[in-house]
Amino acid sequence: MSGEVHADAEETLRYLIGKLGSEEQFEAIALETVWTTRMYVHYAVSWFVRASIMYALRYEMGAAADLLKPEFAAVEAELVEISKHIGAGV
Repeated sequence: MSGEVHADAEETLRYLIGKLGSEEQFEAIALETVWTTRMYVHYAVSWFVRASIMYALRYEMGAAADLLKPEFAAVEAELVEISKHIGAGV
């Protein structure tokens, strides 16, 4: 994930190619951008929750870890669903 506050070259090229192509292509490219960004956010959250569980277990906060485990599973399940909207042939 980039820390940039402006669009990078890939996004600029994606926009130009999308604009020069058909409306359907532009919409498909835009949706892939949205889904990819969503995947990045969920991936980061997944690792944060995983680290939180490890922290809780390390410092004998089992109740906190038990509360986080279903949340971790939910984020992982959402990642699987998001992945169905990204890539070739979508």
